[in-house]
Amino acid sequence: MIRGATSFGYDYQSLVQNSTGKHMSPFLFTFPAQVLKEVVFEHPGEEMIFVLSGLVEIEVGEETFELRPGDCIYFDSRLRHRGCGKNGEAKALVVLYDPSNRK
Repeated sequence: MIRGATSFGYDYQSLVQNSTGKHMSPFLFTFPAQVLKEVVFEHPGEEMIFVLSGLVEIEVGEETFELRPGDCIYFDSRLRHRGCGKNGEAKALVVLYDPSNRK
């Protein structure tokens, strides 16, 4: 999961009461307008981001994407990644898939 992300300005809220033992974890995620250049994430599994409001700039590996409301990106979360709100805060539905979680 994105443990520790709040200390870097990210805000997220789980959309399920208990995801223990589940492979997928959905969140309502707020991307801040600015993040430190050295803050990147890598974790097992896959990640899907569906933008709800604002503009989100996402870096995945060596590529950068600009996503608008209604845009979606899906990637291997073992790749270094990070995101920020392009013109202020942005909100997205983020779903993490962790194949190591067992039911």
